[in-house]
Amino acid sequence: MDGAVEAVETTGWFLALALTHAPMMVFTLYASLTIVERALGSKRGKVKEKPPAREAPPYVCVQLPMYNEPACAKRAIDAACLLHWPQDLIEIQVLDDSSDGTEDVVDDACAEWRERGVVCNALRASAVLRGKSRQTKAAALEYGRARTSADLIVVLDADAVVEEDYLAKIVPYFYDERGERRSEVAVVQPDVTFKNSSQNFLTMHQAFKMEADAIVGNRAYIRAFGCALRPGSGAIWSAAALRAVGGWDVNMLALEGTDMSMRTRMAGYSGKAAANVIIETELPSTLSAYKSQQLRWMWAWAYLAKRHLASVLFNSFNGVTSDIGIGVLNGNVARLWFALTIVRPAQWLLLAVWLLLLPELIFDGMWLGNAQHVIHGAVWLYFLPLLLILKADTFAMSDVEGKVRSPPKSTGEAMSTMRTTLRKLSWIGPHACVSLGMIAVYCTGYVRGIFGSTYPSFDAPVSQLRTPKLGNGDVELSEADRGADETSCSKSEIWQIVFEMAFVVATIRASIELMKCCLLYTSPSPTRQEAISYAVFCLKKK
Repeated sequence: MDGAVEAVETTGWFLALALTHAPMMVFTLYASLTIVERALGSKRGKVKEKPPAREAPPYVCVQLPMYNEPACAKRAIDAACLLHWPQDLIEIQVLDDSSDGTEDVVDDACAEWRERGVVCNALRASAVLRGKSRQTKAAALEYGRARTSADLIVVLDADAVVEEDYLAKIVPYFYDERGERRSEVAVVQPDVTFKNSSQNFLTMHQAFKMEADAIVGNRAYIRAFGCALRPGSGAIWSAAALRAVGGWDVNMLALEGTDMSMRTRMAGYSGKAAANVIIETELPSTLSAYKSQQLRWMWAWAYLAKRHLASVLFNSFNGVTSDIGIGVLNGNVARLWFALTIVRPAQWLLLAVWLLLLPELIFDGMWLGNAQHVIHGAVWLYFLPLLLILKADTFAMSDVEGKVRSPPKSTGEAMSTMRTTLRKLSWIGPHACVSLGMIAVYCTGYVRGIFGSTYPSFDAPVSQLRTPKLGNGDVELSEADRGADETSCSKSEIWQIVFEMAFVVATIRASIELMKCCLLYTSPSPTRQEAISYAVFCLKKK
């Protein structure tokens, strides 16, 4: 009878352990999926050469969305106008809605290039849409899209630096080997490098994260379910695909490219990654700019999950298959993978809950260090998810230079690639520290998106509407970009600061308790017995 009671108690304990450790199990699942994605995305895709001339080159529109970009405006316009493409088959749209004097720089640069015979015009959507739609990047893109007859549309952010042969390299991805247009391709995303990646710990973290996720991860998504989930600056879109889904969603405050990529994928189109095309962009170099950007992005991810998750899981749409040979389960596996990727940012919310609960679970004996129920050493499983993610990102980072970006062709190039890789691997420390420190920001943005709280608000300062670009550093930032217009904190910002401080304190407490218990648990037997006795005493006192 005692044995049966003990068995029931043991079963109940393990059931309670599973329920209380559900966030950890989900986080471990995503960590394992990250390993698979990094391995899948590290393979370099096939380089597309110029297709046979079976038809005339497509008409291309280059869109340059800008909003108070004095440091980058002229450089961006000059780079776009210097692209090698037949002059009668290219137009430049400068979508400028600035209010700080950048519009004068834009008008002068456009006039200069028009005198040279280039079709370069400034379009200002805000003057037309004022009172009808919120002023967003997506609204500007849609305004320009509706006013061009181009076959392909390139979106270049103001900080993007492209080579003159950019179009000649990336357009062939819309054609097959016979030179015929592939109508199913909606978007092609080039590789990305960052001009200020080693500027400080913050940019090191972002470069490490973006190269692992936006480059290697994006290639994995394309190969797994055909969707380029990270189409950033430099992406080139099929105008027909944009028209087929009704154009850009003007209400998107951020990640409008991700939203468009999902919508075109569910309409039967697919995305591609250009293996031999590289553009250079700029990372936010200050904490305030990075926090504001991540709040916008996490809000957008939550909004996208609410908008598209049900459609991905249950609705019938064309072509959700995987390039991976999984047999008859191809479509279902790809669909599930697609859905898990859409809600992936929610893992940070689970991790935050887990870090807050862990000290209480340790005090109550409901953890993997309970010697009565769990084998010795199981406590180290708590570190498994973070180690898996760091290992996956390290693996991806080491392959970006050697396999994805520029495979070495000689011993000298191999040594240079190795030095670059080792330098980037040294960023793993800043990456881990900043990632943990930003969890509170990720959670706040995601919760706002889940419950429909708009970020930024309609009356937000300019510094929250966009990420300031420094360009070459020869133009002084405006007062808005320096945050001089933020003379007071809103109520939501005060709660944000309080939550971040509380989360940091809770994280430190959880880390200290877990490390103390791990060290005591793995110490020699007499000391461990003393530690267990002391822990029991503390529990009774509690």
